[in-house]
Amino acid sequence: MGNRKNISRSQKRKFIGNRFTERTKPLDVPTVSEQKLKTTSVSFENIPSKDDKMSGNRIFDVEILRTVFNCLCCPSCLSVNLQLTEDSIFGLSSGHSSSKKLCASLNIPSLSKAAYRSCEKKLLNVASVVSKNAMIEAADEVRKLKNTSDVAECGVSVDGTWQRRGHSSLNGCVAVLSIDTGKVLDLEVMSKWCRNCNTSKSSEKKAHSKESGQQTENYKKTKEKGLGGKGKLSDSFIDKIQNYYGIAIRSNIGNLEEMQRAVIAAFYHCCSGKSNPMHGQCPLGSESWCTYQRAQSAGKVFYDKNAGLPKSIINKIKPTYLQLCDQNLLRKCLHGKTQNANEAFNVCLWNVVPKEIFVELQTFSLGSYIAVITFNKGFKGLLSVLETLDIKIGSYTLRGYAAIDQTRIKDSKRHSLPSAKVTRKKIRAIKREKLLILKSMKV
Repeated sequence: MGNRKNISRSQKRKFIGNRFTERTKPLDVPTVSEQKLKTTSVSFENIPSKDDKMSGNRIFDVEILRTVFNCLCCPSCLSVNLQLTEDSIFGLSSGHSSSKKLCASLNIPSLSKAAYRSCEKKLLNVASVVSKNAMIEAADEVRKLKNTSDVAECGVSVDGTWQRRGHSSLNGCVAVLSIDTGKVLDLEVMSKWCRNCNTSKSSEKKAHSKESGQQTENYKKTKEKGLGGKGKLSDSFIDKIQNYYGIAIRSNIGNLEEMQRAVIAAFYHCCSGKSNPMHGQCPLGSESWCTYQRAQSAGKVFYDKNAGLPKSIINKIKPTYLQLCDQNLLRKCLHGKTQNANEAFNVCLWNVVPKEIFVELQTFSLGSYIAVITFNKGFKGLLSVLETLDIKIGSYTLRGYAAIDQTRIKDSKRHSLPSAKVTRKKIRAIKREKLLILKSMKV
């Protein structure tokens, strides 16, 4: 009986943390989205706490309203049975084909194609003006940060995106974002197809994206044969050296010499193995990110399970990698900024204009301008569009837009937590492994 296990108690050991576990609560640092939305000039301070039950707009059945009118009498001639007539019919719109389906489901008359395009053009004219003003305000913010009222030198991040993957897409745009504020400073909408002229327009898009270690991958594809394969310059090794390169840059912001030293150390650390350890460039001490150096400081023997790269492969890729260690190149990375803001704008754009549905230039331009407004100023920026169109702004609109912006701030805070970042890295690693398995199966 003494050896009998207590089956009521769980046999699985619980994780209670280690020296890498964050035990302190992370600082409440404002996220980029929070800073962006708080710097806008529009506020929601005048929202009434309670609404009149008869305020706002409603969707109702016309037959019920007609019955009510039949019971009323004319105030001038006192005749009964008033008639209700409509001068014009306007439906809801979210793309003409989508609006027809929505209006049909709600039993609402839908707009004709010509009427829909006319309303869309009016909205496009207003949205383009409001979006340009939003970009002008973003440029003024940069000038204030640089303490100048004239032309200011500032770092920008340029990226292009297409509605469909590949070069066969007909719609796309290029956005210029400030690395200081994260807001859109300029936008260029492009399309290779127009209904009016029905001709293809040739437009080229050059989007320069500096991705660490990309030259190594290009070297593998274009240079000598025999570099790729198991134990050589594999895709997993390229992903590893890209991650180490990025960590070396982000960990030494503002220090050019340390950044260069860390980038060089990352190369030798990734190439080393049990038969050829090369950790002389790695930082020393028990707090080093190098497991070999931590073991050395503790007086332990480090057993490296990694085979490392052969010296012949190292000598071939070393000149290419050392080009990435040049101080003139690394000096451009001292700010430590990334293109995350560009990716966030692309997501905002394709939420307005889905990639799955092809749209014409007019519709795509409207979606791009709305994306700029909401990205720079939040949904509160759309209030200027409604005011210009002489649309009455009610309390439900103000409260709804404010709730959307608050949700955006909460989501950005949650996504910026260290635990969320670790989870995203794990998910990306799993996806890469699946892609590698699929590639090997195809071969």
